[in-house]
Amino acid sequence: MARLGIMEAAVRLGVSTDTIRRRVRKGELPAIRDNHGQWRLDLPDDAAPGMPMQPGGSSPVPTTPPVHVAMQDAYAAMVGTLRLQVVDLQARLNQAEAREAEVRGLAERQGRELTAAVARASIAEGEARGAREAAAVEVRVVRELLAEARRPAWRRWLGLL
Repeated sequence: MARLGIMEAAVRLGVSTDTIRRRVRKGELPAIRDNHGQWRLDLPDDAAPGMPMQPGGSSPVPTTPPVHVAMQDAYAAMVGTLRLQVVDLQARLNQAEAREAEVRGLAERQGRELTAAVARASIAEGEARGAREAAAVEVRVVRELLAEARRPAWRRWLGLL
């Protein structure tokens, strides 16, 4: 018979420490407190995992039947299915990331093209503004020449309006 702490008993029986504490409270496991207030459990050396002790503490009582081979095969099949799903999801994720990178590259390329088009448009606008101003000057000159041509010749010769 071994005297163990709660953690060691939980590891030995294959259950959680909360389960050990619960079984101690119910009286299913024999336990005493030591001088430091820690629980010490008396477990037989042959106590198997998942086998709680009877209230008398003498022999383990099985709580669950052993897992059948068919269940193990079913679990293995489920694990295999889940692994295949993980592989499929990883492949989908890789494809989505590749599409995202492609779309980002396309967006960056279109952004650069748009910036260049805006620059060209602004240059063309400046050129058009300059051409408009030059045309306005020419129109002014032509109007002045027309006004001069409409004055009678004698006024032009005398310099009168």
